[in-house]
Amino acid sequence: MTKLSKEDYLEKSKKYYDKRFGDRELQTKKLTEEEVIRLARLQNIIAKFRSEKPENSIFRILDFGCGRGWLSNAMQAFGDVTGVDLSPEAIISAKETYPQVTFLSLDASSKEHDLIAESEFDLVFSSEVIEHVSEQLSYLQNAAKYLKPGGRLVLTTPNGDWKKHYFFGERENWGQPFEFWLKPAELETLLQNAGMKNIHLETFNSNWIFDMPSFGKLRMLGHPLLRRLMSVSGIKKIYLNYLEKNGYGLYILVTAIKK
Repeated sequence: MTKLSKEDYLEKSKKYYDKRFGDRELQTKKLTEEEVIRLARLQNIIAKFRSEKPENSIFRILDFGCGRGWLSNAMQAFGDVTGVDLSPEAIISAKETYPQVTFLSLDASSKEHDLIAESEFDLVFSSEVIEHVSEQLSYLQNAAKYLKPGGRLVLTTPNGDWKKHYFFGERENWGQPFEFWLKPAELETLLQNAGMKNIHLETFNSNWIFDMPSFGKLRMLGHPLLRRLMSVSGIKKIYLNYLEKNGYGLYILVTAIKK
């Protein structure tokens, strides 16, 4: 973890995300391949949980770190969505783009705000957020606090075990100011300490990780022609499937229930 004070950490993070998510041109871009894959994974799990509730019931969803708001908007297919984010500029941009969604600017790891009622939501989802949060336990405790008894948390985050087993050895930090990657066992312990029980955990990949530059002794594997050959021959698909099935996919997807 960084040695910065909480105030310095929040200020640096807010400045970065204000610049990134406040970019109005970003809202007009198509989803990346990784975002499409992540969205499909989340939709499959959330749709199953929603189907367990009465069809005419109000299903409340909290996007716990909504960024530019595209996931919040997509999740309206399942219920009433509220999106929150640390960045005021992200919230302004999200409100302009998706006025039908409720967006709030707040620090999701802080226990000092009361903009959201406790035990209000059937579902909290968090996608690629916790790895950028310094106070990860507080973040998950808040997620549990806002869930109704028996409510679900659905969370995705980069897999802390990944870079040990991914043979291309790409960099962990891709430009974000803070990266605090968790291993599956570490995430499960945090969930337990936050009052939630892990009921499902899997890992998954996105094809683009196979097409990034390689470094070190295996840098020759990054040659475009070799990568193309591995893709056409099916080796790429076999390898990525192997990683997922053995718990070493790039992303963790976990579903937890509030105790």
